[in-house]
Amino acid sequence: MRIAVVGAGGIGAFFGACLQRAGHEVGFVVTERHVGPIVDHGLRVTTDREDFVVRPAAATTQAGDIGPVDAVIVAVKTYQLGDVLAGLPALVGPETVVLTLQNGVTAGPRLRSALDGAHVIPGLAVIVAYLERPGHVRQVGGRTGIIMAPTPLPGPDDTAASDDPTVSADPTQRGPAGRRSSAPDLRVQGLTQALSEAGVRAEISQDIDRDLWRKFALITAFGGVGTLTHSTIGEYA
Repeated sequence: MRIAVVGAGGIGAFFGACLQRAGHEVGFVVTERHVGPIVDHGLRVTTDREDFVVRPAAATTQAGDIGPVDAVIVAVKTYQLGDVLAGLPALVGPETVVLTLQNGVTAGPRLRSALDGAHVIPGLAVIVAYLERPGHVRQVGGRTGIIMAPTPLPGPDDTAASDDPTVSADPTQRGPAGRRSSAPDLRVQGLTQALSEAGVRAEISQDIDRDLWRKFALITAFGGVGTLTHSTIGEYA
């Protein structure tokens, strides 16, 4: 697959590097500070079990340099979404899927509003990873994973859901996952297969709204305690 990863922090750098190592063509859309290290030295991943370096197909600040791909993984922080929305259409063709990996429940609808058609797959990452420095990511703990919705969110102009009594006709009332379906989209199946080939546990959720809220509640609780006590999770857990 041709895959674009937007963001090269701990999550984006790790999953992108794994996909590149598995034989997929991965281009990174990143801020300026990441371009030089990735282009000059490749992308290094250090885990508790191994250390490897890959050479991504591209590292650029401009999404147009990469062009339409099979899948886009949006791995920036939630507060950075506004900075990348304008560039996303350059990566999206008729059959592209756009996977969100932000904490919280707002990323999917925000990306959907920036794109024409049904492309956006709400998802979440199961991983602990951080940057040692630009171009070098450290992943700790057990096996990593991604959980995603079975089908894309309806496009901004999609009115077909109004005929489905289980789905609100108002897209703002459908929740992050939009319409429900038990049959995964073929594009979603292709992305989960690519991630599995890369050694990432890829799961299709039966209820992505529940999964997104469950993770959000967890990190809010842990983050709140850490903020109040000025302690790390290792100190107060």
